[in-house]
Amino acid sequence: MRYFRKAFTLVELMVAISLLLFIGSVITAILARAMTTWTQTERRMAVTHRGNTILNRLQEDLLSLYIGGGYPYETKYNPVFICDLGADRSLRLRFIRTLPLEGNYLAQEAGSLVGASKRIDGVDDPFEAFEGQLISTAGLSEVCYIHKGEPDFSLYRAVNAPPGGETSLFTEKNLSTDSPRFVKLSSSVLLLSFQFWTSYTDTWDTKHPPLLYKRANEKSGPLLLWDSTRSRDSSSVYKEDFRKYRLFKDSSSASDLTDDVFPRAVRIVLVIAESGDGTVTHSTRLFTEDSTILYVRNGAMIPEGVRYILLGDEWLEIEKVEQNSVHIKEGGRGLFNTTPSTHNAGTPVRVGISFIRVFTLPGCLDDWTEQSSK
Repeated sequence: MRYFRKAFTLVELMVAISLLLFIGSVITAILARAMTTWTQTERRMAVTHRGNTILNRLQEDLLSLYIGGGYPYETKYNPVFICDLGADRSLRLRFIRTLPLEGNYLAQEAGSLVGASKRIDGVDDPFEAFEGQLISTAGLSEVCYIHKGEPDFSLYRAVNAPPGGETSLFTEKNLSTDSPRFVKLSSSVLLLSFQFWTSYTDTWDTKHPPLLYKRANEKSGPLLLWDSTRSRDSSSVYKEDFRKYRLFKDSSSASDLTDDVFPRAVRIVLVIAESGDGTVTHSTRLFTEDSTILYVRNGAMIPEGVRYILLGDEWLEIEKVEQNSVHIKEGGRGLFNTTPSTHNAGTPVRVGISFIRVFTLPGCLDDWTEQSSK
């Protein structure tokens, strides 16, 4: 007599279920990893797009830099180029750029009616242009970038055309980013730094100070701030060292256009967090002014390849990360207009994606007089 098997045994059923569960868990893990990678890639692509957009805007403005119509200057508007720090340590870049009519609707409409009194300032400009209230731009515009640090971490931009007047961006009272004339270009901007190449600069490495007189094998680094009028002493840290180069001459230089100085090139360093304020971990030990190793809760949260980190209000350059120990590069303390300082345990460590761009400005005025050492 022959017997036919019509069903699985209990053992076979359990083995089959176990195999299905195992295969399902493997597939789930693969899909979860793929989704995580896809999400991270999407976030990085969004940050990359924002970074390139900001750099392209900056480059377009700076490559249209106005340095005057000749020497000596014979123009209604004096060229000015200033990069300084506000009272709240916000970085501010202000200059005058050319403003061609091609492709600029506002510039085309400005000056279309006699008796106009409004300037292109970012507030109701399209309506004012439609009503013929905008005065002629004279082909020039003031541009101002302001980067706010903690807790804002945002970048703003404003314009004023033609230059000057009550809405001038070179007037301190007009530099509040709360004003509707300032447009927020991006949030989560941890860092915006400008480095300027002078007639004495021979390296972009900021660990080398800007030197006027160099010894053998010494390098002269870039300036981090700039004043084309040479009337503001923003580099007081160099006062006691005659070898350090600084632009400042005298407060009366503001009205002397013949000694104005413009950089040859600019290096822009931009760090943008993927979201929020970029905090990824916190320090676990006291980090003093001369410390070179930073101990953090979770070093794995600092992505591989990150070059700069923000510890509290100080920028550091990383050499390597070993588990929960972050080794700081020699000369990598107090970067980008920050100061080496002591940080308590629990200080946030912020990271983002770095963008660096270098380009030569369309015109420069060098300083070869060496009067800046006096």
